[in-house]
Amino acid sequence: MKKIINKIWRDEAGTALLTAMLIMGVLLAISIALSSLVMREVRVTKDLIDAGKAFYSAESGVEEALYFLNNNLPGWETGEDDDVGRSLAASGGKFKYIVKNQCNSYPCIDEGEYDVADADPEAFYQALDLNESVLIPLFVVENGEIKSVEDFTVEFYGEINPKEDLKFTKGLSSWDVIRWKVFGMKKDGNDYITESISDFMPLAQSADGMEFSTADQPAWFGTIACSEKDNAVDEDGNPVRTTSSIKCNPYDFKSYADSAKNCKASLEARDYYLSTGENIENEGCKPIEDFVLERQEDMVDMTGLNYLSLTNIINPAFFDEDVLNQDDVTKLYFRVETYGDKTVRETAEIVADGYAGNSKQSIKVLKRRDAYMPVFNFSVYSTYGSMGKEVDEEEEDVKYYLKENDPRLSLPQ
Repeated sequence: MKKIINKIWRDEAGTALLTAMLIMGVLLAISIALSSLVMREVRVTKDLIDAGKAFYSAESGVEEALYFLNNNLPGWETGEDDDVGRSLAASGGKFKYIVKNQCNSYPCIDEGEYDVADADPEAFYQALDLNESVLIPLFVVENGEIKSVEDFTVEFYGEINPKEDLKFTKGLSSWDVIRWKVFGMKKDGNDYITESISDFMPLAQSADGMEFSTADQPAWFGTIACSEKDNAVDEDGNPVRTTSSIKCNPYDFKSYADSAKNCKASLEARDYYLSTGENIENEGCKPIEDFVLERQEDMVDMTGLNYLSLTNIINPAFFDEDVLNQDDVTKLYFRVETYGDKTVRETAEIVADGYAGNSKQSIKVLKRRDAYMPVFNFSVYSTYGSMGKEVDEEEEDVKYYLKENDPRLSLPQ
């Protein structure tokens, strides 16, 4: 009997250890699985929190960009090589942003984003409703300096044919539809004086007498005849005109003639208001080119802050009763070509990136000039200025800008 018991004991030796190891393995597997789930939830939660921090960091970048847009002259933007950004000590996030606010035509056609090679000529124009006015700066601000436009043409057309669609004017060859002004500012001691030239322009008939101004053959006025720039190229060999599909209407404007003036239409203004100190006098017949060039920033006492104003003055009371869709007919379509010089975009584009942990959030905002609020994430948005001290960070690629001596806070004088 003793031998039998010893044999059974020897056969079951180690089963307890094996059972214990088996149970420990099961428990370890369960622990690892639970730990994996917990760690995954921790990572998801952290990523979610970081994504929120990154989003609000990007919002901070938008706020800062809007602040500088609102507190600088028109045309302020970040340069191509600028690395504008700041870390947020409270949240641990950081942001960077780019502001695009300049263009070589108005409305802006960004050839870097759109292929305009085969675009319809109408795509290059902006609508101007009846009695609506638009104010376009003929300058931009770069690194605190004013860069003025030297040459420009305003090209425009409408849907109405004055020769057929107006009462009491059968056979009319032209009809004034747009009022324009160019304002220039100069410094007089501690004061600033505004001078201007202005005139009215018609939808002119083409040289062959077949049709009036169209999208591909618009009426025009400016510092030069736009046909002079049809084949012009810049120093890199690129055309200076935004598109070659638009050729200015080859009409021959006759000179304005009356008892007091004999001006060259489209190149000169009949109204030239010159400040003589105590009085402002209308000198008349002033070449647009001379007025613009005489008010560049490098001229004595001149600021270079020239503006162009356009107003739709079509009078529907003159329409024939047969004219339908008068709301469409009273619209004008215009564009401004600056031939390589920069003007201000109708909407500034802000792209802000926010970072936190491994998360990145990007926000794109379009801010119309002089508009109270931008188009931003379908939210009511307000902007406030902010100042802050430099924050120490380990990331060497982050630059810090919100300092009291920030050059972006200094407006050109």
